[in-house]
Amino acid sequence: MASEPHFTIQVKDQIHLTEKESLIFKRLKDVLHHFNLDTQLRVAGGWVRDKLLGKDCYDIDVAIDNMLGREFCEKINEYLLKTGEDVQGIGVIQCNPDQSKHLETARMRLLDLWIDFVNLRAEDYRENSRIPTMRFGTPEEDAYRRDLTINRFCLAFMDTALRLIQSLESLNLNDEQRRLCLYSALFLPLRSMVYRDNKKKKVPVVDFIFRNSLKLKSKDAETVSSDSLGLMILLRLCYFAFWDVQHAEAHCGKILIDVPETLKLQILAGLLLREIKDFWPVALLVSTLLYPNGDLCESLAEDLKLEKNKVLFKQVKDVVLKLDLENIWEAKPLVNGKDIMSILNLKAGPNVKEWQQKVIEWQLAHPTGTADECQEWLREAGAKRARMDDNV
Repeated sequence: MASEPHFTIQVKDQIHLTEKESLIFKRLKDVLHHFNLDTQLRVAGGWVRDKLLGKDCYDIDVAIDNMLGREFCEKINEYLLKTGEDVQGIGVIQCNPDQSKHLETARMRLLDLWIDFVNLRAEDYRENSRIPTMRFGTPEEDAYRRDLTINRFCLAFMDTALRLIQSLESLNLNDEQRRLCLYSALFLPLRSMVYRDNKKKKVPVVDFIFRNSLKLKSKDAETVSSDSLGLMILLRLCYFAFWDVQHAEAHCGKILIDVPETLKLQILAGLLLREIKDFWPVALLVSTLLYPNGDLCESLAEDLKLEKNKVLFKQVKDVVLKLDLENIWEAKPLVNGKDIMSILNLKAGPNVKEWQQKVIEWQLAHPTGTADECQEWLREAGAKRARMDDNV
């Protein structure tokens, strides 16, 4: 039986503009500057997808955050008149809610290319009705109402992903880390989404897009899916750098007992890094996009916000290095499960796993401790636990 052909698609880490595209985007920005418009323009849809895949595309869709596409096209023509150029005809596809067409779209030619202009939108559904009402929306709201394709995250996160990759030059990430960072940034809006397949089984949306749409290898899908957890864990690590230990314990859902306050941060951070392993610099960088509220900031594309992300990355990374946790996942337990059962007179089961975790915590609190010292602590802690159980 012939094996299935394997398709490999290379996703670019930067979008390269043609000369004509650069002139078009410059003209749009000139219009914003000339009229002092507090308006953000975003390129959306298939053009973004094709550019990320290294393909040519002549279908440019521009999304506008605070005015209709027709209104912005009129501003373009007003600008062309002031600069002595020929105005362009504006084609408008009217909205028609009765036919589920809720979005007015304007078209005009710029430098011999047709450009579509449409406002960002959010949809609100009334009870017992499948026809939504439209209102101006945020980039995230517009992204989430789109079809489940690459378009849904490109609109809201294109600027984020590209500026993030561009900011990596001074961070010494290798090619594999850069690639994973791009994937993780692109898939941020989908990080917690699942769908049900024909067997009603829940499948991560990221897996579906990687394997069925992009035809990329399963390993990348598993990495990006599992690292969604890593992003949130590293987001908590951001809190550790600036909040007190009680907040850190609350966010990790783990209360450390009989541990000095000065060592709790080291233990909690070490436990998190042991889960993420060597992906932690990439996960940390992407998690700065979610700091401090767990949501992407709309102003992320601003240079000032991006600079703050870099500063946050360096601050948290410095905490990791200061605590000597950079490669903590490589540390082997000083006392193995068999020795734990012997010392504490336990049978195999969940109690052994609990004490194995406590051994790791002891090692994180005592980075220079020896196996003999760990065993002595284990005997004392086991005896204390036994006395407490007897008193219950």
